[in-house]
Formats: sequence, structure tokens, C-alpha cells
Amino acid sequence: MVIELSIDRKGKSKGSSPPEGSSHPTSRECEEAIALAEAMLPSVGKNPQDYKLIEAENLRDRAGAYRGPQFWYLTFKARELIPSTPAEIGFGGEIFVEVDLVEKRARVAGYGE
Repeated sequence: MVIELSIDRKGKSKGSSPPEGSSHPTSRECEEAIALAEAMLPSVGKNPQDYKLIEAENLRDRAGAYRGPQFWYLTFKARELIPSTPAEIGFGGEIFVEVDLVEKRARVAGYGE
């Protein structure tokens, strides 16, 4: 089975969608983790508009150890360091954020080189 999904410029998904009245729990959890992380960034002097989410992992911490389903590990990268044409993205400029959905808390877990 193949499900096609695209995101329009306003962040709305197009394509296959859940039946009326239902939603995808994982999507909701990921969106909540992203929102908590973005809301925390200004508290460490970072403007969320200056960063792009490049990775989201569930269940793990930075060392890759199992943490539980409420934990998300997000990686943001400074937009100015992401090339506009296809090329390798270099190291550095990342902010690693750990989010606990049960506690509704996000914290910086580290920074890239």
C-alpha cells in the first residue's frame, strides 16, 4: 500500500487523510513536541524563525538510549547554514532539544559544533 502525502505552503497536508473525526496520534505527538521545542528556543536566546527542524526521533535520547514513548528528540539547524541548492549540509549550527510530552517540557540537550 502506498500513501501519498504532500504539504502545501501553508503547512496543510494534502492527499490521504484519516477518516472524519479521527487523527494520527503520532502526528499529533510530533507536532506537540515541535511546538514545545519552538516555544522554548527564545528562552535560550534563539529565534525559532532562524532554525529549521531537520530531524525528529521518538523514544530516544541523544545517546540513542530508549527513554519511553513520551520523549522526543529534535534537531534544529540554523537556516543560514543550509544550502539553497542540493549539497551536503555541514556540521555545526544545530540545537538538540529533548521534549517530554507528559511533563510538557522541552530543554536544550546540546549544541552542534
